[in-house]
Amino acid sequence: MNKNKLLINLALLFTLISIALHIYLTKHFFDVRFLGLSGPSICNISEYFNCDAVAASRFSSLFGIPIALWGVITNLVLFISLIPIRWASNSTNPFTSYFAKGLATLIFATSIVMGFISISLMEQACIFCIGTYLLSFLTFLCLWWTLPKSTFSHIFQVPLQIKDHPFFIFLVSSILWAPFFFNFLISESTGVNKIEPLIKESLYYWKSNPSISFKEDIGLKSVSTQNPPQMTIVEFADYLCPHCKVAANSLHNFIKQHPDVLLVFKPFPLDGNCNAALAEHLGNGIRCLLPKITFCMEKLEQKGWLAHEHFFEQQEVYMKLPASNEALNYFIENFPIKNVELKNCISDTKIETIVKESADEGALAKIEGTPSIFVNGRKLDRGHFLPILESTYQSIKSEQSK
Repeated sequence: MNKNKLLINLALLFTLISIALHIYLTKHFFDVRFLGLSGPSICNISEYFNCDAVAASRFSSLFGIPIALWGVITNLVLFISLIPIRWASNSTNPFTSYFAKGLATLIFATSIVMGFISISLMEQACIFCIGTYLLSFLTFLCLWWTLPKSTFSHIFQVPLQIKDHPFFIFLVSSILWAPFFFNFLISESTGVNKIEPLIKESLYYWKSNPSISFKEDIGLKSVSTQNPPQMTIVEFADYLCPHCKVAANSLHNFIKQHPDVLLVFKPFPLDGNCNAALAEHLGNGIRCLLPKITFCMEKLEQKGWLAHEHFFEQQEVYMKLPASNEALNYFIENFPIKNVELKNCISDTKIETIVKESADEGALAKIEGTPSIFVNGRKLDRGHFLPILESTYQSIKSEQSK
């Protein structure tokens, strides 16, 4: 096998892997934005390398279509154009090679732009996205070396010559129409196309709902770069509630992309042992214990949010434990914290009072289930959906700018 064939084979492989990554990222976009994730993505490595937060950002779509879906189509077109090159004879029209090389150059240039946006305008990066950038660079290098450098200038003549090649006209046009077509199909099959009426309905009722004042000293608070924050989200939730797990992931991604938003978590344990509104429904105490641990972790080591995330990530484990002492032991095994300090804190009546007062606030707000989300004091139905949160945020900014 000669050098050119080897490089084309590598370019085909890199492009195929890139298509697979873009397909995953497209699915991930819809999961995060519209369908809800029950937990962090597999490509979440740290607070910075966080695919969920990137998918939730305004830079993840173009004309309402995931950037990843544009990547699927563009790389697929490149893959198709490379196939005849791989089995080409010496008499094959060189336009095919120029087209492929030009498209690879365009994809690589786009990767540079997206990488720049990630570094300069966002506080998070997506490790799979970085993988596609690297693959575009390797594909670009492979195709650069397949043709003599003296012929590289021919790629700039492709737009002038393409009119003589109907098949390539179709390929180019597919880059423009195919993302819209497949985005429509995905939206239809998943019900995403029905989100717009829900957004309008949620905003309408949110604006008409009465305003409720919540106690500022009760709850686990995120950090906001603006004082007062542009938007304050108060969430009442239970750590063993499956819907709350989905909401926690969405809210986390939202505040990561909106540093001027404050999130306040207020526990509403579905256990009568610490929730007077459910006095007749006594549980095993675990639902009451977990928020105590969260507040204690925040008080002792400022790690309340780490405990918060842990409880939702390990929700199935805690749901299967029969008693609160076993839940406490499991937590201690998974967190490096002094046992005596944590146990003393949990036994403190002040911590127990905070949990009970939080539940009382939820009862006074007449919440009917968990999670219940309030924005700037008003109940926001379906507030765990990112499009609804984003629309509410934009509505608030619009009102404040008047």
